[in-house]
Amino acid sequence: MRIPLIAVGLAWVSLAAGWLLPDVRPVEVSRVVPGPPNEVFEQAATMNRWVGWSWGGLKRVQPGPAEVGTRFMLERAPTGGTLELEVTRLEPPSGIGYVLRRPGGGPGEEGVITIAPYEARSRVTWRHGVRLSGSPLSRWLVHLGSDRVGDDLDRLLERLIQRMRDRLTWP
Repeated sequence: MRIPLIAVGLAWVSLAAGWLLPDVRPVEVSRVVPGPPNEVFEQAATMNRWVGWSWGGLKRVQPGPAEVGTRFMLERAPTGGTLELEVTRLEPPSGIGYVLRRPGGGPGEEGVITIAPYEARSRVTWRHGVRLSGSPLSRWLVHLGSDRVGDDLDRLLERLIQRMRDRLTWP
């Protein structure tokens, strides 16, 4: 009888602790990328070039040049399915910010890619955070899965590095 009560008590304490977790779980990855910041920015922030190195296909929702407020549909996103990406910051050549939302609302994700000079190359830092819903269980799940998100961002930055190496070796 004591073991079930202890297990129930631990479950309630764990669930209650979920309410104390922060609203956003940030993951940050930083890598040195070949090329000057303006060239890296061209690859990292030009949305139609994301297909070559990032999560998947982007389709523009509204016409015109990419600027703060421009929206895209992102297919094959890391969380699965389709997400809406909205540009929230665009500062050439130092970075881009975005928000990802599921169509129809719900908690979103937000990120910033910053690009800074580093010797003759660039340091790219990608900070991505998942905004958590009110459920303590979902907060635990997001916090426990943050390593997977970090691995995903690291893999994408490695693809950007390879893309920049390929660009710099073109005749």
